[in-house]
Amino acid sequence: MWEMNKVSADHDKKRLRRLLLLALAGAYLNIVAYGFSYGAGDHEFELPLINWLRDSNLYPQDPVRDAFARFPTVYWTAIAYLSHWISPERAAFLFFLLTKMLIFLALARIVETRVKDSQLAACVVLSVASSPFLNDQTPLGASTILHAVQTHATLAVALLLWVGLLLLEERWITATVLGALTVYLDALYFVFVLFAFAAFAGFAPAEPKLRAGRRSGGWFQPVGSPSP
Repeated sequence: MWEMNKVSADHDKKRLRRLLLLALAGAYLNIVAYGFSYGAGDHEFELPLINWLRDSNLYPQDPVRDAFARFPTVYWTAIAYLSHWISPERAAFLFFLLTKMLIFLALARIVETRVKDSQLAACVVLSVASSPFLNDQTPLGASTILHAVQTHATLAVALLLWVGLLLLEERWITATVLGALTVYLDALYFVFVLFAFAAFAGFAPAEPKLRAGRRSGGWFQPVGSPSP
């Protein structure tokens, strides 16, 4: 029994190391290929929001102050708080790195579990990392999944990918809690995937924890509201 446990522990360590290396490779390739952008796009609204969060006396008589006060995310509040010690650009870059690692670690786990060939799994992850359809403007529109401009939406996408992973692994309660917390980053993206996740939970096996979650009032219900 001890030998079996040791073999299992060694296998888990090797799998974790393989997943981390694959996620790092995907994140590195994506960052090298598409870079990190600061001050462009949505930041034209969000950077003044950071300034206002640090000093609410700014922009007097400007109607944008009402929009700032009702902007429904805690992400930029966190950036404004961190900017007391580091620049907003560095804080955004740290969240940028975190977002990339979350996305590619979740993707690596999803692919590696279902593709037994590790080389094929690496091809899938690296193809996603270099895909222009997920990184930039395309003839079909723009995607924020792996966008070079770090915002609350990109971090929300990363967390929702983990929610999907947890559902695949039938970890219902953890998926529910993480999904609800995502509302406080970007409620709109949460709504985009809510029906898909609800259908997934509805057709899943009737596990005791799942039934308990259904009786408690439904899946992915946020506690309170992110907006004032």
